[in-house]
Formats: sequence, C-alpha cells, structure tokens
Amino acid sequence: MESKELPILSHESEIKSSLKSTQVLLISGETGSGKSTQVPRLVWERGGRVLVTQPRRLAAVSMAGRVSRELEGRAKVDYIIRFEDTSTEKTDISFVTDGILLRLLRDGECFRRFATIVIDEVHERSSALDLTLYLLKKSLKKFPETRLVLMSATLPLGRLREYFRDYSPIHIDVPGARQFPISVVFRGELASDRRPLDAVCEAVMVHHLSEPEGDFLVFLPGAGECRAVMQGVFLRLKEVLSRGGKAPSAQLCTLFGTQDLA
Repeated sequence: MESKELPILSHESEIKSSLKSTQVLLISGETGSGKSTQVPRLVWERGGRVLVTQPRRLAAVSMAGRVSRELEGRAKVDYIIRFEDTSTEKTDISFVTDGILLRLLRDGECFRRFATIVIDEVHERSSALDLTLYLLKKSLKKFPETRLVLMSATLPLGRLREYFRDYSPIHIDVPGARQFPISVVFRGELASDRRPLDAVCEAVMVHHLSEPEGDFLVFLPGAGECRAVMQGVFLRLKEVLSRGGKAPSAQLCTLFGTQDLA
C-alpha cells in the first residue's frame, strides 16, 4: 500500500486540529493503518521537535530509517537507544525506547527538548512505561504547550481516558486498515508439540502443496527461528522432489527489521 493510501491520512486534519485543543490525544487503529510512520510527520508539521517511543531498540532504529526515507530530507530523523545516540541539535524527530524516555524525564530534559511526545504501542505494558505515564501525567500541567499522543492497535481506551481525565483527552479511531479478507485457522496441536518449529515447517508444506499459488508470511520469535524454519522447509521440499514428487517452485527468504524492504 502506498503511503498516500494509508487510512490514517484520512484523519490528518482531525489529528492536527485536536492537537490545538487538547494536550493528550489518543489514537487507535488496526495494524497497517499507518500510525507509526505517519503520525510522527503529522505532529512534526505542527511545529517543534518530536520524540517517538518504540517498545524495542530494533523497532526504534528501523522506524527512524523508514520515516527518514519517507520525509525525503524535509526533516532530520534520528534515534536514541542504549549506548547509541545519533541525534544532534538539528534533529527534528527522535525515535527512542521507553527506557530512554524515562531517563529524559528523570533528568528534566524531555520538556525542554521536545514539543510533542508520541508513545507508540502503549498497550505493551512495562514498569518503565507505567512510570513514564505517571511522570507525564504529573508534569504536563507545568508545560501547557507540550502535547502527548498515545497510540496502539489495541488501545486500552477506557483506562487511559480515566487516567488522563484532567486533560480532557480526545480519541481518534482509525478503522478499516485491513485491505484483504482474513480467515483465522487454529492449530491447537502446535501448543503441545515437542518441536514447534517442525510443526511450523509442516504447516507451510501442507499449504504450499495444496493451496493455489501465493505467498506465505510466517511470524517467529527471533532470527534463529526464522533461519531454522527456512532451512526446514527447504529440506522438506528437496525431499519431496528427490522422491519424484511435484511441488510448486518456491523462493525462501528471511526478513528482519534491519533489512531494507526493497
């Protein structure tokens, strides 16, 4: 999907106008709606430096690169993670982890350096994030020009509205992110398999050999598991062909957050 077609962009004017009338903005939208890539740009266009949190270091680094490419030099986008800080005084948008934001709040630098704070994936609770939300709630009244944006695909709307009720938060829902029909099939036996990665390989093989031509996207916990499943599927395909069987051609590859999607 092209960036200009992302569902979040149909709410661009609503987001910008809401930031003029409230300090706390809640945005909920399905995965793929464009929240993580487009909201940082939209709030940056409001004026001032922007800080965006991601729950993991890899996500902070990869999102910084993605947003930087989309802005095509119009804004300087960097990241700050543990032991690595690529930001400068000219930085417009900084992607950081929850722990880095907590450190900035503790050191008193956050409100001095940033006009807008965006917390992405706010549903991913952690002790650092909980303490961060407490400090933000306590401090925002002292900085009336600062804006806080909380985003998630599964936003705990009721709790956040109640928690920030003193700021009269505005909620924006971004529906319709899914562009294709999705069916859910539960494979309950996977939970009890002694070797779950073998079960994943078998599931891929079954569908590859029986379903119409198409692509498979397999989500796994880490890079090691991705490589193991890719190798497992390759060996199974090789075995089918060695026995004289027929199998559609397949291109197997891994895709990690540090790789260029192109």
